[in-house]
Amino acid sequence: LSLHITFTNPKADYFNPEKVKNFLKEAKLTEQLPLIIVCDRFNFIHDLVLYLYQNQQFKSIEVYVQRVNPARTPAVVGGLLDVDCEESIIKSLLQTVNPASIPIDELVAEVESRNRLKILLPFLEATLAAGNQQQAVYNALAKIYIDSNNNPEKFLKENDQYDSLIVGKYCEKRDPNLAYISYRKGQNDLELVNITNENSMFKAQARYLLERADRELWAFVLSANNIHRRSLIDQVISTAVPESTEPDKVSVAVAAFLAADLPAELIELLEKIVLEPSPFSDNENLQNLLILTATKADKGRVMDYIHQLNAYNAPDIANICIQVGLFEEAYEVYKKINDHSSAAN
Repeated sequence: LSLHITFTNPKADYFNPEKVKNFLKEAKLTEQLPLIIVCDRFNFIHDLVLYLYQNQQFKSIEVYVQRVNPARTPAVVGGLLDVDCEESIIKSLLQTVNPASIPIDELVAEVESRNRLKILLPFLEATLAAGNQQQAVYNALAKIYIDSNNNPEKFLKENDQYDSLIVGKYCEKRDPNLAYISYRKGQNDLELVNITNENSMFKAQARYLLERADRELWAFVLSANNIHRRSLIDQVISTAVPESTEPDKVSVAVAAFLAADLPAELIELLEKIVLEPSPFSDNENLQNLLILTATKADKGRVMDYIHQLNAYNAPDIANICIQVGLFEEAYEVYKKINDHSSAAN
């Protein structure tokens, strides 16, 4: 008791901790509490774990993490891993400690740095089942499920509690598709664009862009500085837009092509959704835009559009054709709507 009082007294700084630690180790006391208190106070955790493990003092290790300082559990587990302690002993030790008193992120960092993360699975699942909603628990579980291929896609899609940046980064070299799922969950736009660019996942990127419907993000990927722009545009036109049933999001994509000054690509996009069967085939605004863009970028297509399409605003389109010198096209528009006077003029 006197040793306990001395070592835990904040004013008891007059002894040399290194010498006292060595003295207590050499004394081989039957009661290890004095050594535990000195090592805890002066951060000799690795020395303490090594000494107790070598002397088979497993009960003293339990006393330390259960009663003296549970917050040191991460360092204790790290020390046990460093001395090649059996996994069963570490798992049993974790079962005896109140999870609420353990800094989960520190525990995960200690074990992950030694590439032994799977050892925490029973503890983390029990912690989660007990109602602990710390983000660190979900992050660690995600990493374990990824490494063990234990249905990680389901976990990443159905949970919102993990840090999508941390988990996504963890996945990048292991499985880019899982990184994409994580970044998509967290709407980590730049990270998602980078991972899909690096792995030529342009179909996935195109679908995300359409779903995200963010004008700034569209401007970023459609920039002339993007060396992957053409590959992305191909997938936007061939896959993402035809799959969509949401007019608002398609409108954002069309506006982005317009803002990026990509008339040829815009014509490709509009042809895909206006000339081919789609929910937007009869959209007046899109038909107008297709013909208008063609009058500026590819006049040879205008006549075909006038004959094929039926939902555009005929008077407006005729006037635009007249303004750019497409008189025969304007005549065909008036003729199509039986405006004989305008056609004659």
